[in-house]
Amino acid sequence: VKGAKVMASDINREAIKVTELNAKLNKVKIKTVVGNLFKPFKKKSFDVIAIHPPAVPYPVHKTWGLTDGMTVATNGGYDGSKLALASRWESRAVVVVFP
Repeated sequence: VKGAKVMASDINREAIKVTELNAKLNKVKIKTVVGNLFKPFKKKSFDVIAIHPPAVPYPVHKTWGLTDGMTVATNGGYDGSKLALASRWESRAVVVVFP
């Protein structure tokens, strides 16, 4: 959207680097922040939030031999909803609600 201010966050620094490269290649202005969910945005508010949390169900102590990075990127908790629910709950503090 023309004139929109865009911010992106991720707990993974490599994901942020890829986001910055993608924005540069597409000539898009974007502010990036390394952080977990909404912790970097305590003093911000947003009209729209798009979230893509990991959502693969993981039994306790199961990694299927994936690297630590891939486990973090895909682990959605025992039923796959852990970060999806946390994201929704934490977003209440930063979303602007219109009457």
